[in-house]
Amino acid sequence: MESLKEYADLFERLKLTELTVEEGDRRITLRKTPAPVSAPVCAPVLPAGVAPAPGTVVPAQNAGLPGGVIAGGNGASETAGAAGTASPAPVRKGEIVRSPLLGVFYARVNGEVRRVGETVRRGDVLCTIEAMKMMNEVTAPCDGEITEILAADGALVEYNQELFVIG
Repeated sequence: MESLKEYADLFERLKLTELTVEEGDRRITLRKTPAPVSAPVCAPVLPAGVAPAPGTVVPAQNAGLPGGVIAGGNGASETAGAAGTASPAPVRKGEIVRSPLLGVFYARVNGEVRRVGETVRRGDVLCTIEAMKMMNEVTAPCDGEITEILAADGALVEYNQELFVIG
């Protein structure tokens, strides 16, 4: 690349948090501190029909809900941020397993593919995510049965994207 601006544009376009480039005796490092995540990687989901306590902030349950859901004083819920622009996400029962990083989702682990209905134990490897030629294992945060697989094999997944539901 010819200029620092091209590196900066690449950095922003790929949504990187750090980039180091070495050319001869020159070394350039671009670094961005990621914003803190308000929801844990594995967040419990409220069952259908159960409203959070008044004034409670509940993490958004998919990328289509900006900001989260805020329970009003009367028990009704409203979307924070761009109100009325997103349709409600399906309510999932169980533990949501989210992607810890941006990369390519691979369902095959040790020659086996996880399937809906399969029982897993806390710490079992559910999938791998390839990022920058490194394979990163995603493990089950709890014991249970896989009730949904939300990513396709070989698909690019984003940070904090829902991958599995364990019930």
